[in-house]
Amino acid sequence: MADQPLLSALCSICNNNPPKYRCPGCSARTCSLPCYKRHQQRAQCDGKRDPTKYVKKNKLHTAAGVDHDYNFIAGIERGLDKVDRLMEESSIGAVNRSTKLPGRNSNFEKRIQEAGVIIDRAPAGMSREKNNRTRISNKRGKHLIWTVEWIHEDERRQLGELSENVALSEAYKTLVTQPPHPSKKRKLGPEVDTAGSKQRSDQQDPDADSKETELKSEPIEESDPQHPGAPSETGAIPSIAGAIPTEDRLIGSHDLSRQSGKAYFYLVKPHTSSNRRVLVPLTADQQLSTCLQNRVVFEFPTIQILSTPPESLPPQFQLDSDYLEQERREQLELGELLALVKPLDGMPIDGDVKTETGTTSIAGLDDKKILEVLRRDLGTRF
Repeated sequence: MADQPLLSALCSICNNNPPKYRCPGCSARTCSLPCYKRHQQRAQCDGKRDPTKYVKKNKLHTAAGVDHDYNFIAGIERGLDKVDRLMEESSIGAVNRSTKLPGRNSNFEKRIQEAGVIIDRAPAGMSREKNNRTRISNKRGKHLIWTVEWIHEDERRQLGELSENVALSEAYKTLVTQPPHPSKKRKLGPEVDTAGSKQRSDQQDPDADSKETELKSEPIEESDPQHPGAPSETGAIPSIAGAIPTEDRLIGSHDLSRQSGKAYFYLVKPHTSSNRRVLVPLTADQQLSTCLQNRVVFEFPTIQILSTPPESLPPQFQLDSDYLEQERREQLELGELLALVKPLDGMPIDGDVKTETGTTSIAGLDDKKILEVLRRDLGTRF
């Protein structure tokens, strides 16, 4: 009996053999892997050391303490690297590398300035920035191929590409009369090499650019209506397959010219303080380049299609002229309100402010800067 070891000196699971292993999570001592597995099941222990657990100071300056800290930091770095790899593989927060988008200092920017269009850039990685495929045509003429977002009267949206030399009426006519693809349906994502396919098609058909009004469409799955179809050099309206399965249904749903006799086009004004959608009336027989002159677009133009003229817009819409007039009136009202504000106690009206160090003149301060600070404090957007 005297030669038998104590239970505390044996494996805490089987109580037969001396322990060889210590659990990193709870420091339980076991003799083998099966005993360690049974310990995890019984104690619901994950076997991972808690990095926030208190460690005595004398144990920090040891090899084990240094190893614990190193493994903890290395684990954080491995987690960050894994997230970065996943983001690159799934194209989250990154622009498709296969498509070379024009830079800010390239000929594309010069061409945009010549066209008189002001582009408000979206943050890199956002869906609108990734969907933008606006570019300069590689064929003769070097005209712009715009990515265009079309909003139908039923709020259905379509992304496509449209040459700046095509009139809106022609583009819309092709949009509503072109039947969807009859067979294969596939989901287009950022991983599709649209630039490579476009380049190959350019080499195979050098005279295709002469057909300015031809608009090609590519079906997109109904579950992902925001992705654009395969880019076409001149025309640009990829239809959304599944939502409108037949040509008759497509025409009956969106061909406003057949329903009310005429379709009206409006450019959606971005970044407004109004709770209504602000629209700029466009002329149907004008080319896209003319419609976009001296206009601001958010990455690419958004065109609203309605059956009502500008004089009788639905209540959820507002004309650009009415919006500007409303902003002007609000600015005048704010100016009158600020003029009625009484000076603070202790502040003389003659333009001098008394301080501990002496008298300071405020006559040289800019009134516009003071008014701008007050506007920001009041939370009013102009």
